[in-house]
Amino acid sequence: MTDQRGHDTRGKDNCTKCQPGCTITFMATINISAARESLPDVVELARTEAVFLERYGRPAAVLVSPEQYDKLVAALEDAEDAAAFDAAMNEEGPNIPWEQVKVDLGWT
Repeated sequence: MTDQRGHDTRGKDNCTKCQPGCTITFMATINISAARESLPDVVELARTEAVFLERYGRPAAVLVSPEQYDKLVAALEDAEDAAAFDAAMNEEGPNIPWEQVKVDLGWT
């Protein structure tokens, strides 16, 4: 299998098309029919890299490990939190003093 840049992704730590020590993030691409025929191997490959499944030459799905999925979801949530913070900081209106916030929350 090769990734989208033509890198050899057959379970190697380093790509055979790059210089020694290449640390690219592997992304294998395989058509759905071929994936169906070798599903255990594709699932095993997904433990170490994203596997793009194609149908008629177009991306149809991506298979990733549960650990990678959790990292991606956490990163998305962090990005959404940062965007919400930025939006809140840009809101117009009066500032509320910290002492008043503590009183409103019952912290004093």
